[in-house]
Amino acid sequence: MKTTLLLTTLLFTLTGCATIDLLPGAENVVFTQNPKDIMGCKVIGQDIIINFKSSAGAHDGRNRFFIKGGDTFLVTGKWGLKGRAGVIYNCSGIDARQPVPVQVKEVK
Repeated sequence: MKTTLLLTTLLFTLTGCATIDLLPGAENVVFTQNPKDIMGCKVIGQDIIINFKSSAGAHDGRNRFFIKGGDTFLVTGKWGLKGRAGVIYNCSGIDARQPVPVQVKEVK
């Protein structure tokens, strides 16, 4: 019984401290609740964020929104069972997901 309790406690401790690393470029994703911040931006799509106030939740959201081509997330919904709803926008006009062009040298 003590072994089971110890293993269960250890499992919850380890999973509670999980960290999510940001993808390169995802650190530039901004969360906003002000519709004026997205005027003139391109709509990418809708999504849900689990918890943008926690580090792991914010990193997860930033990574997902960046992968979809967004750089701004407008939080539009109230907290629900799955998180908060919102809309992903690209306000910079640049798709930062694309790799930087590399000059290719021709071998003769």
